Amino acid sequence: MAQVMCPVVIGRDAELAAVDAALTAALAGHGGCVVITGEPGIGKSRLAVETARRAASRGARVVTGRAVPQAETAAYRPLTEALAELLRDQGLPGDPSMEPWLPALAALLPGITSPAPASGEVPPAIRGEALIQLLRRLAPRGLVIVLEDLHWADPDTVALMEYLGDHLEGESLLCVLTLRASQPSAALDVTRRQRGRRGVRHLSLDRLSDADMARMVRACVPDADAGLLRRVQASAEGVPLLVEDLLASPGLPESF
Repeated sequence: MAQVMCPVVIGRDAELAAVDAALTAALAGHGGCVVITGEPGIGKSRLAVETARRAASRGARVVTGRAVPQAETAAYRPLTEALAELLRDQGLPGDPSMEPWLPALAALLPGITSPAPASGEVPPAIRGEALIQLLRRLAPRGLVIVLEDLHWADPDTVALMEYLGDHLEGESLLCVLTLRASQPSAALDVTRRQRGRRGVRHLSLDRLSDADMARMVRACVPDADAGLLRRVQASAEGVPLLVEDLLASPGLPESF
């Protein structure tokens, strides 16, 4: 099946305004988190990608990581992936004041070496602060970290993200997190606890209206006829991914 991706984000004007506000705040030194929740196919990743695009256009560095079903047993996988991307074209900062924090980062970056290896269990607060210290030095002009599918994230990653959600004021850092609202997970529990906290914006994505689905079809297929519009509206039930899959398939897509 050929892939169809809508060239514009449809039906998310309020969410995009919230994203822009979060980006503006982060680039002004008031960091925070944007938590995007919703059912599968509802457009969480698309909104995260658009956030990353807007951040890059404003001069911020953007890195991404993703949890996978097996990540529940692999500590810090999405964060390790994001940090590896950030460090791909630069080394660890040579600032001597960073050295005391390096042992706490060994679990996130297995290849890291430090003069004083960590002994015993490192508390999430210490590891979280070490991560902030590292990111502050690696991307002083602004950084956006996109971590997707955190409903599969391990408890250690979730604990670290909870710390960041509470301690990014004063940093030029924005974390964009996506997870399923219908799937019980440690990340969803933390998301519920963080509602109303300063610096944490929650964006819960709903299904598209018939009018928005029609706009989406015409954005993908400018000469779409009324029959195609009705077919998509009747079958996709407001789920953006299914709109795209229906446009790419002459029959019933496998995603159904």
